[in-house]
Amino acid sequence: MENTPRGMPTGSSMISAWALPITFDVEGKSMIWRDKNNHYYEASYLSSYWGESRPLDKHISADGVLYPAPNGLGYVHWNKNRKGVGIYLYMDKAETRQMERYEFNSAPKFVPDGKGLIGITTTENGTSSVKFFPVNLPLPDVTNAWLYAYDREAENLFSKNYGLFNATQYRQLYELYDSENYGCNGDYSQTESSRPYLITTDIFWEIYGAAYEGIFIVNERNKAIPSFWKFVESADKFYKGSGKSSRWMNVVATLSALKNNGQSDEISRIMQESGEMFSPTLDDTFDYSELKPRGHYTSSKEMQTYFRAFKYLTACYK
Repeated sequence: MENTPRGMPTGSSMISAWALPITFDVEGKSMIWRDKNNHYYEASYLSSYWGESRPLDKHISADGVLYPAPNGLGYVHWNKNRKGVGIYLYMDKAETRQMERYEFNSAPKFVPDGKGLIGITTTENGTSSVKFFPVNLPLPDVTNAWLYAYDREAENLFSKNYGLFNATQYRQLYELYDSENYGCNGDYSQTESSRPYLITTDIFWEIYGAAYEGIFIVNERNKAIPSFWKFVESADKFYKGSGKSSRWMNVVATLSALKNNGQSDEISRIMQESGEMFSPTLDDTFDYSELKPRGHYTSSKEMQTYFRAFKYLTACYK
């Protein structure tokens, strides 16, 4: 058989004297078929045309019924005249027998969560019954396990941690996005399987916050703090020279003295962070404990003085 749609690459011919299609794998990219000698073959299907057809792994015995496990990690193999079922895993490239005490009348079927098989067995007295059998299969209830558990190490990590980190050649998040949208064999296809990713934004916000804080601190030290003290000195000079009265006169005079290591009862209350008490300078109560430096403002005496002064100016009259 040859199927080559117009404009598509030439597909391979699959020639056999006798062929029986069995099933598609869970990814939908290959079809399993059997020849007259009960040997299995895998024919790749490339979205809209057939690719090559090759013998299935030689470790899968001939005859019987073969169908994919629901998680896509391998196949279940049932033989009519043999007890139990064979479990073939891609990662092990070997078929192992399970449930060998039981002889099934037909191929058993998986339950919806993939954790077991339901099959019809016959007892020694000829009575048939439907039974459930747990199956030893890695990640049985992960429907797309085949995207991640490509070997035993990956399967163990996924089973233990419910996820795994993979090294990639991508350094930026957008490169990963582009690889999924445009990197499907060089030609984007909606039928190409893509892995879902769980990406937390916490680390990006932490980096953003650290960068913002760093830029803020640098600009504060280089621009904001010198401008603040320039304003305080200019305002203090203005009030002392103009003879005008204002409730801000004593505030800026206190701040100017604070910067120049001056002494006064108000400065003492500011430096001691004395808690809430009456301030003759403000003619009102004020919570001096709010003036305690915190964060990066504790890094030097100059930064502590600036914090107290700025906080005092912005909170003294509400």
